[in-house]
Amino acid sequence: SAADLVRNGSFAAGLSGWDLYGSAARALFTAVSVDGETALRYAKTSAHPADNYHIDQTLTTRPDTMYRVSVRYRSAVLSPVVAIATTNW
Repeated sequence: SAADLVRNGSFAAGLSGWDLYGSAARALFTAVSVDGETALRYAKTSAHPADNYHIDQTLTTRPDTMYRVSVRYRSAVLSPVVAIATTNW
């Protein structure tokens, strides 16, 4: 079976394993229960309208290997951006 590369991808352990960026990110990102599952909640407020907040995780992958990434999200107001980026260091 394939191993999950994303640490705490379900957010069952809160924000453990994730890096948060932005001056008030800890207050804006929280792990909450939704329909019996843990999910990430992003609650941007008018107090920080222009700041750029994000949460991310660096994964170690292997060349010539195919990976599948899936994300579920719901937004009533915001247009969230879900991005996957690669780096070559």
